Amino acid sequence: MSDIKIGSKLIGTNQPVFIIAEAGINHNGSLGLAKKLIDAAVESGADAVKFQTFKAENLVTEKVEMAEYQKKNTGKQESQLDMLKGLELSYDELKELKDHCDKKGIVFFSTPHTEDAIDFLEDLMPVFKIGSGDLNNLPYLEKIAKKQKPIILSTGMGTLEEVKEAVNIIKKHNDQLILLHCTTNYPCPKQDVNLKVLETLKKETGCIIGYSDHTEGIEIPIMANLLGATVIEKHFTLDKNMEGPDHPASLDPAELKEMVSAIRGGRKMEVPDEIMGDGVKKPTKEEKETAKVTRKSIVAKVDIPKGKIIEKGMIIIKRPGTGIPPEKIEEIVGKRAKKGIKKDSLVKEEYVKGGLSYDETDKKLGSRINLHDTLAEKDIDPWILEIVKVKPGEKVLDVGCGNGKQVLSFGGVMKNQGGIIATDIAQDLLDEAKERTEEKGITNVKFMNHSMDDAYPFEDEEFDLINSCFAIYYVTDAKKLIKVFVRLLKKKGRVFIAGPTPNNTEEFWKLHEKVIGKPIDKKALIRRARIHEEFILLVKRYFSDVKVEVFENAMHFKTTEQLMDYYMSSLLFKEAYSSDEEKEKIIMRMKEEVDKVIEEKGEYVINKEVYGIIGYK
Repeated sequence: MSDIKIGSKLIGTNQPVFIIAEAGINHNGSLGLAKKLIDAAVESGADAVKFQTFKAENLVTEKVEMAEYQKKNTGKQESQLDMLKGLELSYDELKELKDHCDKKGIVFFSTPHTEDAIDFLEDLMPVFKIGSGDLNNLPYLEKIAKKQKPIILSTGMGTLEEVKEAVNIIKKHNDQLILLHCTTNYPCPKQDVNLKVLETLKKETGCIIGYSDHTEGIEIPIMANLLGATVIEKHFTLDKNMEGPDHPASLDPAELKEMVSAIRGGRKMEVPDEIMGDGVKKPTKEEKETAKVTRKSIVAKVDIPKGKIIEKGMIIIKRPGTGIPPEKIEEIVGKRAKKGIKKDSLVKEEYVKGGLSYDETDKKLGSRINLHDTLAEKDIDPWILEIVKVKPGEKVLDVGCGNGKQVLSFGGVMKNQGGIIATDIAQDLLDEAKERTEEKGITNVKFMNHSMDDAYPFEDEEFDLINSCFAIYYVTDAKKLIKVFVRLLKKKGRVFIAGPTPNNTEEFWKLHEKVIGKPIDKKALIRRARIHEEFILLVKRYFSDVKVEVFENAMHFKTTEQLMDYYMSSLLFKEAYSSDEEKEKIIMRMKEEVDKVIEEKGEYVINKEVYGIIGYK
């Protein structure tokens, strides 16, 4: 992994340790105290001094309680909002602190706890430091990553899966990432330190690794450095007896100076097994409780009336962490409020109506295009090929290939150069696909019977294109599948997913209802719409240069046999019968109805709307 430059300092495995003196909120809202903290950090020999930037009303809702450690350390029972209001520094005061750091020759930076603080701090500091409370705040992480500055991310309260997800979001835009192992408890008991996680994070993410310490004393950060931590962050205060939530777990100036000297001097010490821990990155019991008040959720920024379609400007990300997580903000935008939601209240799942309604589909999916009407036997292949731009020599994974329709299209373009792995859960469809490709002389295809929910057996393979058309109806874990796609793609590789929008022809549904003698299960249709909606949102989250198009495809069936082939392969048909006898009756009735239409009009037209989404790794 490459070194990362912060100001004039290089950070990396073979570089001097970078020590951050965390002043945090230990200035108690006083500019004078904050300047004295800077002076103490300079005297200690630390490389940087760090503060925290927020406007309390943008960070936390009115009724959020303090974390247990905050109650214990302050001896108070007030709300977080009241506590934090007394710990704010104004933007003008932060600029003055930056100037003071420049004069003293120490790196200044501050953790932005709100989105407005991100934009304010961008020009004041050479690095963004992200606190543990925002580890799962994916929109916030992405906004910072796009600033193209080095990032130091604390991982307290997080699972390994959450850390990997955060790393993936950031590295879509920015490779300059340092992870800090951390246990979010003030003070942190030594049996909860789990320093072996340093090794876990390095191995699992490939990032430069450091340690943010909340234990009492200076031994643990020294041990962390001996175990490979290239960044050490430690809270300090001018006086541990001052009023405030973080003072008791902080070092005083003399202790900070001793810690810096010990680390710089290479002080050796044994690391007990109790301190090493098991290396499993997971939150402690206390951290799980702390997360409820220090992580964030989707909150109403204004009063949202019942029946109103929720727009992005109506919601904000704030503490506490007991509501819908920030990563789902795009799923909430565009939905309709099922009941009135008061300003500064959590937006809860039961407050919003799920699924895409027909009149909202275009807004949700993106641009509409009208290419051309197609004959049934030609379908939408030219449209798909135009979007995915497959080339000879590429490696392609076709997930849920069915009877090989896209395999034939790709194979025709690739001219047996490169390779295709085609998977499907239905062996009879794979056999048909194999027979069709052999007839066309396409030899660069490997067929595999495989469910999309199963583990993928070709972990050593890397693909230029992963394609999945009309094959995701029965996926049980969309996020898991998308992460598999990310892992299997080469750098700059692309994923393409296509499926029906909710706006498909109601006329054909009505014909189907007439044939089967009962209403269609509308809930099932909504579930499918939500599956496709979830995939669209996930592709937008995990990939770059995403493009969504909607294709209006008028399918002209000139014969009953053509339409019956189409109908009998559809989910509408497959879910309509429970016995062979019932199946035959449905087929017979449908043939009779279609015969009437074709005899009268010369064709049966189904107007089908299809979305396609492509994204690049």
